[in-house]
Amino acid sequence: MSIKKTSRPLANIAAAIQTAGGNPPIHAALQHFDRLPDSASARVPVVAALFSVSVPTIWRWSRDGKLPAPTKRGGVTLWSVGQLRAALADPGHVKATRTAGATAAAAAKRSTAPAV
Repeated sequence: MSIKKTSRPLANIAAAIQTAGGNPPIHAALQHFDRLPDSASARVPVVAALFSVSVPTIWRWSRDGKLPAPTKRGGVTLWSVGQLRAALADPGHVKATRTAGATAAAAAKRSTAPAV
């Protein structure tokens, strides 16, 4: 069995980094986040980019109370930019709970995993 090698995705990433001056590209939604008023709202992809986690993690953190509660407007889930800034400014607010949760989940998984 041979593994098909493709350099296309890597070439795209390399081109993006090169055009960004050697730095990884910034998520488009975050480029102007600092200029938004606290009363503005952010959708889930922006929140995920802010915390450098996946969208499912944002939904889990929101459900678990690790993030501010979102609101719904016209069927779209939104977070308050001001509340997100407060969560980001609170050292350890999300990071500590994330680390503790991940450690506990990993330990539980190890203890219940069958030996192979």
